[in-house]
Amino acid sequence: MLPFTHAQFVAVFDAYNRAAWPAQIGAYALGAALLWMVARPTTRHAGRRIGLGLAAMWLWTGVAYHWLHFTAINRAAWAFGALFVAEGLLLAGAALRDRLDFAAAAGPAAPLGWLLIAYALLAYPLLGLAAGMRYPAMPMFGITPCPLTLFTWGLLLLVRSAPPWPVVAVPLVWSLVGGSAAFLLDVPQDWPLLASGLVALPLLRRQRRADRARAVVQGEVLWSRCQAGAVDHTLRRSRRREAPRWACGNPARHSLWALMQSLRVRHRWQIRSWPRGAWRAPGSG
Repeated sequence: MLPFTHAQFVAVFDAYNRAAWPAQIGAYALGAALLWMVARPTTRHAGRRIGLGLAAMWLWTGVAYHWLHFTAINRAAWAFGALFVAEGLLLAGAALRDRLDFAAAAGPAAPLGWLLIAYALLAYPLLGLAAGMRYPAMPMFGITPCPLTLFTWGLLLLVRSAPPWPVVAVPLVWSLVGGSAAFLLDVPQDWPLLASGLVALPLLRRQRRADRARAVVQGEVLWSRCQAGAVDHTLRRSRRREAPRWACGNPARHSLWALMQSLRVRHRWQIRSWPRGAWRAPGSG
């Protein structure tokens, strides 16, 4: 049993949308800008800007919707708001570390990603109207939890390499919470939310396995080059500076670090985004 009725639930949306206006227009404008950057990945720092824009939506929803409005009828909204704020911070952190690299056709999961995005932007409000809801007493894109979660799943399926698991955890939790509540509250536009998480999670797991296999191959190639002495002269000519922690205690990693220093290549994304074990020497188990 839920601690509130359907009428109370709808009344919260009514009060929230009236107080948040014109944030609804801003959310659609921000969503369109994010999709434009996804379609044009050559834009400077596109992945970082997309991640930060998505993070802003989660932070807004956690504070403005959950904490300032939904808590009036449900005490659990304090915890829900904390989850949404945490997701916003996780997305911002991943974006600033260049862990989110979006592309319009990132892989086999891209069609499902675009389908979820189109549903959250267009089909979601239309189904709400068909179900008898009327603005402002209805959830809106980008500033309420369920359409935001659907939009987030769509974007996460458009990344070139699998996003960090902590970024995936909160959308998965809300897919289960919000998706199950949608049946109890008779909100038909939220029904696909439950299936979205259950379908997207295996796709992201498969993508992570592919990323790991690709990283292992790259690591073995670099290891063979180090073993062949291809970077010995680079190591001698590299600038005298203290090696980072990841390069200490392993000749191959240290040689790779020296080569990257000489080529002035940032190692932060290239190394930290590769899965653990990718730098294991061939045959070392």
